[in-house]
Amino acid sequence: MGLAVFNGDKLVGELDGFESICHLIISNKLKNAQIRIPSPIEELDYIDLYIELDKNTQSSVNIVNGSPYISSKVKITAKMQSMNNNINLKDESIVSKIESSAKTFLEKHIIDYLYKTSKELHADIDSFGLYGLKYFTTKAEWDDYNWLHHYKDAYFNLDVDVNLRSSYLLVDTAENKG
Repeated sequence: MGLAVFNGDKLVGELDGFESICHLIISNKLKNAQIRIPSPIEELDYIDLYIELDKNTQSSVNIVNGSPYISSKVKITAKMQSMNNNINLKDESIVSKIESSAKTFLEKHIIDYLYKTSKELHADIDSFGLYGLKYFTTKAEWDDYNWLHHYKDAYFNLDVDVNLRSSYLLVDTAENKG
């Protein structure tokens, strides 16, 4: 699973499965996905989350010292699908830890994906250039700026918010200890 990345008609690279999910998140095309994050409760354990965009990803571009400074705000709703440990989901501190772990996990992977598209692939597959058009009054100015040439020097700011909701599939396992 993955995506082929083109710059014009030239194949410049590929995205793996998780990078493809990051692309869908940034480009507002994610319907849903299942991801596995490290458990913040039990070392060497994982938690499976079903994620959806809670709201459209909001992106903006500023031009700072000639380089694009791109900010994106991502809001995710997550539902627990499985876990390998008895976790009391009624404990708000545990829910907060899981949300924080999911936020950290997603931020790292999305930032890595964004820098891969700019530094390695030199391909603006998320169409950030459309947000930068406002700085140019004519097509000639835009063409002279050469967005893709400057995109490789882009800086990214990312804010991910994860809201863990009940999955209705899991029962409070802490109360069901035989």
